[in-house]
Amino acid sequence: FMIDKRSSPNLIKENFIPKNININYTEILQLNGINNYPVYTFGKIILNLFKIPMAFHIVSHDFPIPEAGILGNDFLKQTSSKIDY
Repeated sequence: FMIDKRSSPNLIKENFIPKNININYTEILQLNGINNYPVYTFGKIILNLFKIPMAFHIVSHDFPIPEAGILGNDFLKQTSSKIDY
């Protein structure tokens, strides 16, 4: 995963979703600023990171990043993380 503090939601590519996980297909987001057109998510899952339940919105396997997904501001806030450089 990559960290992107400009992204609010956490994102995960569909091909990295763990098997047998419940997917909420009713929570769809429109993402802007990635391409010249809006990108829509497929749904939402909950994953435990560092023993904290974390929401991830599902994007296509060909989402234009090399990583499995993005840890956004939602992750930074829930974990009380700070990026300092």
